[in-house]
Amino acid sequence: MPVVALISNKGGAGKTTLAMNLAAGLRHRGQDAVVIDADPQGSSTQWARVAAANAEAPVEVVPAGPDLAAVLNRLASRCEHVLIDCPPSIAAKESRAALTLSDLALVPVLPSPLDLWATTRIADAVALAGRDNPELEARLVVNQLEPRTTLSRVLAGVLDELELTVLEASVRRRAIYRNCMLEGRTVYGAGARGREAVAEMEQVLTEVF
Repeated sequence: MPVVALISNKGGAGKTTLAMNLAAGLRHRGQDAVVIDADPQGSSTQWARVAAANAEAPVEVVPAGPDLAAVLNRLASRCEHVLIDCPPSIAAKESRAALTLSDLALVPVLPSPLDLWATTRIADAVALAGRDNPELEARLVVNQLEPRTTLSRVLAGVLDELELTVLEASVRRRAIYRNCMLEGRTVYGAGARGREAVAEMEQVLTEVF
């Protein structure tokens, strides 16, 4: 049962959006996937409430509770994939626990200097967690990319200097992601208006899994 922790060290990076849509993509492929909400802000849980109110349940969300390892053990018998939506701080106890229990740390990062600099501490935390979890790997995924901006043109050079491997797939800044979250949907349930976003998710899924 592959376990992927969605980790960031700064709010607004898109952890919850990525977790929910990747889980929906796995289910779209016929693979069972569950999101564990380990963020005290409870964004994944709130999304699930909105989905239930709209009579939709594209992704199952379960709370992490005080014992993340116990939750993972319970899910192991029935899940093919687990994604952990972590707090926006690598110093949070939930984030540290997730790193020691995951196979992969997936780090969404916005193409801005502050967000890119914040990944330095994540690389240190991954290395520290690797002492107890030597199988742990980490990958950055660029989120909310705006291809025709000056920053996007210099982004490749900046990414080359980071300590973490960067996925070739990236996720563009699209209103459909925000709109779907408000509606309790994923882009897989958005029909034709979500086609380009679904293609992005499929590229990330193929590279990660």
